[in-house]
Amino acid sequence: MNFTRKGQASIEYVVVVALFLAIVIPLAYYTYYNVAAGNVQLQTQTAAEELARTADSLYLQGVGARAQARVYIPDGVEYGVVRSKEIFFLVRGRNGNLTEVWRPIKGTGTGDLPITPGYFALDVFYDANGNIVFNYTGVTSGGTPVPTPEPSADPGILLFDFESSTNLTKTQSSGAIACVRTNSTRYRGTYSADLAYNVNAGGNVSCNAAFETARDLTNSGGLSFRLKYSTEALTVKAWVYSCDPASPTVFEASFSTPAGAGSWNKITIPWSNFSKAAWSPGCLSLNLSSVVSIAFALGGASAMNGSMWVDEEYAYPMEAEPTPVPEGFKRFLYTYPPTEVNASFNTTAVANESSPYGVTKTITNTYAVPGTYLFYSWYLHPALLAETDFGANFTGRINAANFETSAPAMSFIIKMHDYDPATGDKTLLGSSDLFSAPVNGSYDSLPYSVFTNESTLSAGHRLLSEVWITTYGYDQMPSVRYNSAWNDSFYLINVTGTGFAISFVPPTPANASATNFNYVYFNASLSRTANTCILVWNNTNYSMAWDAVNRVCYYNRTAIADATYPYYVWANTSTGDSNVSETRTVTIEVNMTPQISFVAPTPPNETMVNMNYVYVNASLSLAPSACKLVWNNTNYSMAWDAVNRACYYNHTLVADGDYQYYVWANNSFGKFNASETRRVQVSAGAIYSYVTSFSAAWGSVHNLAGAQNASDGDSAALVYENNSGAINQSIVNTDFATNATGWTYSVYGTGLTAAFDAAYGNPAGSGYGRASGKNRHGYAAGATQFYYAKGTPASANLSFDRRVRTYNRGLTSNFTFLLQKPSGINVTIFPTSSFSAVDAAWNSTVNYSVPASALNESGAYLLWIIAELSTENPARPDLRIHFDNVRLDVKPYNYSYNVTFLNAGVPAGSTHRLQVRYRVTSENATLRVFNGTTWNQAASLTSASYAIVDFLLNNAEYNGGAVYARYLDANATGDTVQNLLEVEYQRVMTTP
Repeated sequence: MNFTRKGQASIEYVVVVALFLAIVIPLAYYTYYNVAAGNVQLQTQTAAEELARTADSLYLQGVGARAQARVYIPDGVEYGVVRSKEIFFLVRGRNGNLTEVWRPIKGTGTGDLPITPGYFALDVFYDANGNIVFNYTGVTSGGTPVPTPEPSADPGILLFDFESSTNLTKTQSSGAIACVRTNSTRYRGTYSADLAYNVNAGGNVSCNAAFETARDLTNSGGLSFRLKYSTEALTVKAWVYSCDPASPTVFEASFSTPAGAGSWNKITIPWSNFSKAAWSPGCLSLNLSSVVSIAFALGGASAMNGSMWVDEEYAYPMEAEPTPVPEGFKRFLYTYPPTEVNASFNTTAVANESSPYGVTKTITNTYAVPGTYLFYSWYLHPALLAETDFGANFTGRINAANFETSAPAMSFIIKMHDYDPATGDKTLLGSSDLFSAPVNGSYDSLPYSVFTNESTLSAGHRLLSEVWITTYGYDQMPSVRYNSAWNDSFYLINVTGTGFAISFVPPTPANASATNFNYVYFNASLSRTANTCILVWNNTNYSMAWDAVNRVCYYNRTAIADATYPYYVWANTSTGDSNVSETRTVTIEVNMTPQISFVAPTPPNETMVNMNYVYVNASLSLAPSACKLVWNNTNYSMAWDAVNRACYYNHTLVADGDYQYYVWANNSFGKFNASETRRVQVSAGAIYSYVTSFSAAWGSVHNLAGAQNASDGDSAALVYENNSGAINQSIVNTDFATNATGWTYSVYGTGLTAAFDAAYGNPAGSGYGRASGKNRHGYAAGATQFYYAKGTPASANLSFDRRVRTYNRGLTSNFTFLLQKPSGINVTIFPTSSFSAVDAAWNSTVNYSVPASALNESGAYLLWIIAELSTENPARPDLRIHFDNVRLDVKPYNYSYNVTFLNAGVPAGSTHRLQVRYRVTSENATLRVFNGTTWNQAASLTSASYAIVDFLLNNAEYNGGAVYARYLDANATGDTVQNLLEVEYQRVMTTP
């Protein structure tokens, strides 16, 4: 045995391990170091954002507003302060360097911020001096991080937020897409739509969300949604199904995922970007009054795979009609004839030569010295200059003639000047190459040279234009020929000015005003005489009358329906100059009442707050004359935020208890309206005992921790129904001896028969098919109808007896069983099988497995028995096959649950209330409470959106501190629908 070699191998092994650790340990430390440092900075940013959000909210509410900000300060913050217009922290990283973390605020802030690690509650107050003051008293007792505030809802019409069950369907061609609701990530609420995709090259997939009925989105500007994705610069198509709801047409718009993969990004697509998909039949243009569904599609020449989620789909509001850009004086203004200021350029007409552009002239270059020389100059006609009120920007467009040259020896430059005719001084406004001479001996056609200038001419000055020629001094004196279109086009200048003034005068309503009359008078004053005057009212034109004495256009609009309308005035003069007024809006409120809806931070209906204050904000469609919060039948005057069009009130020092409230408002004409009534429970001093455990007699529970906290968003315990065992039932059971009715018979071919035989069977009575005679071939069939509507079953089985009764000169033949669905689709449920004379005895097929998918529709089915029969020559062939005891059995699913939640260790107190926040999917549930002997029904759970059950427990149900709540399927015997119950929290509130 060689111990030396073994020792050497051991040492080598140790060295390898040591080298491995020497590499891995620094890498692991470096990774941990960077992740930890990044987390500290991210947590500090979250705290700064929450503090800034609180400050901005108070700034909008005004002096006297108060709120509490709850934040987590990580280890590593060395300095924190509110200074002037920002929240400011200094964070020290593990490398010793300090990093600034700050967020701007709208108002002026003051106060120190906590820097020791922990959870803090800061009191924030907008004081009488206009300062937003921050105070903190130390670590909060709860020790639970405050959740990031829920993002506010986007403006517009909500299309899909995926919070409740959504009709999602998908198409997949050479690829796959998830197309399901998920709570794994969301922008707002609990759910989003998961569009994870894997598409082969040339494939395509789509996920479609359909409305229950077609939506009218006429008064919206486009589609907006929140998108999270793994791949940037990915081309995605948005599809809008529109027009005929029964057979909608697809309109599509493409967009590219922007930078910011892994985060939620807002995508907006105007309706005008959608065009009819070439492959989709139907209407030609998008009909926003009938939108059936919204879809997203992926695919293309290259393969693609990745993650994508969509949430918060909205039809965003239509923007106010933009004020059109004034047409100005888009006409050609002639100048004085040009002046040849340099005789060294000789111009001579070329005899007998012309072009489509006019008579050709020749310029002979007498300069041998290279240089740039002035050729032509001209002014804008003084009369035209005066008429245009020319103190405006302009655009010069000069048409260039065709040129021919003997050598590439010249170029042409256009210059424009601000010219003072009194002194002769000129200031260069700009220059541009007009033309460079072409190849020798050729004409070159340039349609335009465009010169744009953003300057303004000085008062009393003129626009001076010059053409300069650059020569290059060749020994051979080159010449240039140009046609006389120079005269017709080179002197035309297209000048755009500001036009004349149009301003509204009384009795025109002030902008953004309201009236309780159904008519409006419009008067527009003009600085010049009008040739045509048009009121553009809600995108419709109305001709206005002209009052020459007062220089006013006027129009009286009558019989106007309640709504808000945009309008402006367009006018022109006899010289063709035109302009438009500002755009205004007016609201007609003859019968209109303010529409009121609660907005954040108002608590959702049927919720509980564990603070002793409640903020109520209500959005209004109209500016109110008065706005009141009715809180438990007591009125409180609300403040009006004109910027956000909301009434708000901060109700403070609220005692524990249940409260109902609503908001009412009226407009300046006495029209009154009220919001929905909401209920909130304030319990700042109560003791809460959350569910501690569960047991399941049937069904399953996931994520119990989701029901053990009321401040974790919408994280919930999930209670699923399990299949408690399928129920056997026969949907076809024919023995032909006692129940042969309901079958119909048919044949295809000559000499074939299909019928019922009462005398023959197993026992007597059967259905049969027969072919008699020479050389027969065809089909004999029998069918019976049945109804089925219990969903795709767990299993299905076919049983039947068959026998060949005669086989005289018969050829080998076949039979099969088909199932015809309500949709007309045929499914083979027993394969084509041959028979011959050896089948002369009764043969039985028992419980042949039928595909469950064959019964996935609801409605009338047909069960077919089809025999293909053939005979031969010679004489008296006869072939018969009989069928008896035909039975089709199914086992539909049967779902139910019976789950019990226990709240253990509930402390003694004066009262105890069981509180459950829940929602159900697909069907209802029942909640029962145990009183030590029996289970008492406490509530029916019927809400598809989150709702609260609040149940006062008696002493027996308190059960010495062990409170049992049982959740049952509302259908006690179970059913074919698999329900999901989400319990966001179950707790007992104890009042000391």
